[in-house]
Amino acid sequence: MKLTPLILTAAALTASAQSNFEWKGPIGPDQKLEIRNVIGDIKAVPAAGADVEISVRITGTRPDPGTIRIDVVQHEGGILVCTIYQGLSRPEHCAPGETPSVTLTNTDVRVVYTIGVPAGVSFTPRTVNGNITADLPDSAVSAYTVNGRIALATSRAADAHTVNGSVLATLGSVEWEGTREFGAVNGSVDVEIPESARATVYANTVFGAVSNDFGLTVHRNIVGRWFSGDVNGGGPSLVLGAVNGSIHLRHPVQ
Repeated sequence: MKLTPLILTAAALTASAQSNFEWKGPIGPDQKLEIRNVIGDIKAVPAAGADVEISVRITGTRPDPGTIRIDVVQHEGGILVCTIYQGLSRPEHCAPGETPSVTLTNTDVRVVYTIGVPAGVSFTPRTVNGNITADLPDSAVSAYTVNGRIALATSRAADAHTVNGSVLATLGSVEWEGTREFGAVNGSVDVEIPESARATVYANTVFGAVSNDFGLTVHRNIVGRWFSGDVNGGGPSLVLGAVNGSIHLRHPVQ
């Protein structure tokens, strides 16, 4: 039987210079927790137990914080959380398969999420203007922002993409299926994997330096630098890309 998405919480925050929202609830150990924000940072840490823990702080006055709603939606794949600007977001609801869009001008509002993610739960944070930090050793992470920095650490599979900002990823293992990508347009990409990790790597930047700690030959063209090859005999695919920025593939400092 297909589970109809259920809005667990649709709370309009009271108008003030600062508002807070708190929520805590269960999620399956192999499900996904996704955050869709617009302006503001997202920070994730391991949860104390098996429940998702959500804390949101809203600051600013334009638009009225009382028109901002945080929706927490349960669906068959996990939990989806959205920042909804009432009267501005289209669509004006939160649902799997739909990403609300909003155009904000002359705004000083920031919606900042702090998330506790239970072990084993996949985490997908998305924001437009904001940084993402995820220190989740037991969760797969797929992070996306437009204007902001991404810093993540995990021993599970991971991806990270930003347009204007840097990517810093610390991977405790390289054991996944398919290809994992880390990319920035205007910013650097710095990825750390274990010295003994087996991976097949391709890294390319248009305007920037590239380096690696695994003996892969760096190639230089008139425009662009790149390296590729098998690390420790090859393994899962790891793709690193930048346009205006450097790329570094490292192993942990001893």
